Amino acid sequence: MTANENSANAPDAARNGRLTFYHPTSGGTGSAARFELRLNRAGEQGYDCMFLELARQAAPASGTGSARQAARFDWQRKITAKLGFGDMCEFLAVLEARKDSAGGERGIYHASKGANTIIAFRKRNDQPGFLLGLSRKNGASDQPEKAHVVLSDMEALGLGHVLRQALFHVAFHDSLAAQASR
Repeated sequence: MTANENSANAPDAARNGRLTFYHPTSGGTGSAARFELRLNRAGEQGYDCMFLELARQAAPASGTGSARQAARFDWQRKITAKLGFGDMCEFLAVLEARKDSAGGERGIYHASKGANTIIAFRKRNDQPGFLLGLSRKNGASDQPEKAHVVLSDMEALGLGHVLRQALFHVAFHDSLAAQASR
C-alpha cells in the first residue's frame, strides 16, 4: 500500500512531498517506509536531499465494517537516514541491476552526532522484491534499533522513478531557485 502525503494544509506542503509504503501484518509485526524530498529554502543550508524514515507497526488493524481501524505505525520512534545524491545513486544502481547491494555487502554507512546508521537496500535473491532496512546505533546504546520493509517489484519501480526525479532537484535546486527569484 502506498500513499503520497503532500497535504495542501501542511505548512511545508509547497516544499516537501512524501511517498510512504505501508506493509502492515495481522500480527502487528509490519513496518512502513517514508521517503521525503527536502529542499533548501532561501538562506538555508544542509538540505537538498531525501530523508528515509522507517517505522515499525504499533498495532494491527482491528474491528470490522464501519468500525474498522487501520493498522498504526510508530512514527514517534522512527529511524531516520539522510540520503544524499550519492546514496540515491546507490539505490538506483540496485534498482537497475548494476549492483547487488547499495553501498556493497555491508550497506551504506553514515556517522552523525553520536550515532551510526547503516542503510541496507538490495534485491532479494530467494523471493521477489527489494529489502530496505535501517540499523541505527546511538553511542550510549549497545543494541542497535532496526527496522526493515520488503518493497514489491512494482513499488521499487515507482520508487526508482521518484529517485530519478529527486536527483535532478537535489543537484540543481540552488540554480533553479536563483533563476526563479529573478
